[in-house]
Amino acid sequence: MKKLGALLILFISPLLYSETGQLSSIIKKLDEVIEPQVNCEQMSDEELVRLCAESVCRDKEDNVAVITASNYHKFLTADEIKKVDSIPQEINNYFNTLKANAKLIDQKIQSLKNNNTSKEAQELIDLYPLSSKVDALINDKLKNLPDMTASCKSAMIIDIINAKNPAPALFQEAFQKMDQAVISKLSSDSAKKLRTYLKNNVKVTYSGLGRSPFHISYYKRNNPLRGNDVSSMLDFARKINSHVDTHYCSSDLSRSSLALLTDYVAHDTKSDDIILNISPYNCTHGPSTESIVAHEVGHMVTHFVAAKKPSSSSKKKFLTHRNCVKTQGYQIPDKRKTRRFSSDHLTTEEDHADALAFEIKNMNSNFCAMLASDGKDFTNLDFQQAPGSSHSPSLLRILRDFNHKGINLPDTCLELAKRHFPKNAFHKCSL
Repeated sequence: MKKLGALLILFISPLLYSETGQLSSIIKKLDEVIEPQVNCEQMSDEELVRLCAESVCRDKEDNVAVITASNYHKFLTADEIKKVDSIPQEINNYFNTLKANAKLIDQKIQSLKNNNTSKEAQELIDLYPLSSKVDALINDKLKNLPDMTASCKSAMIIDIINAKNPAPALFQEAFQKMDQAVISKLSSDSAKKLRTYLKNNVKVTYSGLGRSPFHISYYKRNNPLRGNDVSSMLDFARKINSHVDTHYCSSDLSRSSLALLTDYVAHDTKSDDIILNISPYNCTHGPSTESIVAHEVGHMVTHFVAAKKPSSSSKKKFLTHRNCVKTQGYQIPDKRKTRRFSSDHLTTEEDHADALAFEIKNMNSNFCAMLASDGKDFTNLDFQQAPGSSHSPSLLRILRDFNHKGINLPDTCLELAKRHFPKNAFHKCSL
């Protein structure tokens, strides 16, 4: 209840009420004076989604991925911080090296003009003047140096955090919970085969986030400007001309926040292994992340049922549950060749992986990390289905999680659901 700016004194005279309903009506009106009721129907979508998210996830704030451009220091050692903080200078050095080499190539081109008429030499000559083009590209690129720097810092921070945490243990914990909640409900023979497959064929990994495909470091070790090797100079000139504008680090911390949820599973058709990537978020947030890793195990269960010929009773149980989950989602046809079952809708696979993860019923675990945070506000208030996305909106997935746990959803969330979510979004499906 909000505190009032002035003291409200109420005088109730000692009247006799023939019906308690009259007194209840007065008390209700007095309650509305002290704390007015909010009419959700009159709220904008933006107000609803903000209040809904606050209601269901604010007390889970510690479980939300919060790494910002200003607070990442607390996650790293002094040497690691030094390495991350050197990135702006690294980027400047990168561009300065490109500019210097572009000038040297221009000088080489001048000497080639009258002495070499090969096809490669002519293409190199046509790039002249390379130096002015590169200077213009770099000057334009440097206008966005803060964002570029933050993005590259983000990539490095994620790699560092992930490298020092035991991701395989997180999979084992989620696997055990999913075994109890999901796998054990299959026939004994199918359950045994699935356990064996997951124990032997799941490879937990994290490949790291990439940098630009053009690495200047290679050319520092293998200088193409030694002598008059036209082929090497042309290769370098082409890369300078095309890659200055595509220097990047494949993540986005920007100057606010970064959700570290990069978990996924992939099937290696050659080895029949399942590659599981467990994100740095899960490596730092303990039990709250169990549902997220369990979601990935849900994908593994689906792969087994689709590809490994379980018993007919197990497959029937699985598909009955999946078809129920399908009715909760957006009825968007899935035309991709990668869909698991021919009757799947676009979001069925992800919705079903969620639903299987919900079966572990861990009250301390949740999907609130999907909202991300900058330490003050949630930054990913996604509530509408993105065109072509195989995932339901983040907020809908979070609300399904809490609904499955038996937690009553706030009126703001229910009004949002009425406006934007599928009719059966919160229909419960029993496995």
